[in-house]
This record gives sequence, structure tokens and C-alpha cells, in this order.
Amino acid sequence: MTDTMIIGALGVIVSLIAIMAPIIKLNANIVRLTTVVEQLEKIVKDKTDQLDRRVTQHGKEIDQLNIDVTDHEARLKALEK
Repeated sequence: MTDTMIIGALGVIVSLIAIMAPIIKLNANIVRLTTVVEQLEKIVKDKTDQLDRRVTQHGKEIDQLNIDVTDHEARLKALEK
């Protein structure tokens, strides 16, 4: 092998390393980002489900309060007569 072939092969190897290093780092960052997004989705789903349960419960309580208020109004009108 001549010196030019060795230098050329070394140049190709260095070029491949220069190109591959950022790609490998990018891949690692994408994997980490994907993991974080999946965790965020889980947290958001849990909180949304919890909020839905609370809203449903509060809606039932409000409906019961409306029924109680209507009953009390009827009883007050009966007492006024």
C-alpha cells in the first residue's frame, strides 16, 4: 500500500467517524425524548381521568343540591300559606 492509499483510507475512516458521531448522539437524544414524552402522556392521562371522576362526582352533587333546593322551596311556600 502506498502512502496516498493509507492517507485516503484514514481520511475515509475519519469522515465516517465525523458523520456517525452526531447521528449516534441524535439517536440517543431521540430515545430519551421518546421516553419522556411517553411518561408525560401517562401522567396527563392519569390526571385527566382523575379530573373526569371529580367533575362527574361534583356534577352528581350539584344535581342533588338542586333537588334539595327545589324541595326546600316547596316546603317554604307551604309554610308561608
